[in-house]
Amino acid sequence: MIETGKAVVIEERLAAMLDVRVEEIRDYLRGNIRAGAGRRTGIRFVRGTQSGRYIRDPEGTDMLPPGYEEPPR
Repeated sequence: MIETGKAVVIEERLAAMLDVRVEEIRDYLRGNIRAGAGRRTGIRFVRGTQSGRYIRDPEGTDMLPPGYEEPPR
């Protein structure tokens, strides 16, 4: 487990290196990324009658939620 002070230093240095805000680093690490049509992820969510699942799709733009495993190839 990393200490709070060390985490703050890492976030600030990464943000400075990448010229972004610390909040953007945190969003990225949490997986809070809005994928648009211009950003292909190779994953697509397919809705069924009761639920849905993620599949591989070269044109897919969906993001896997935290905790999901990559779909089989």
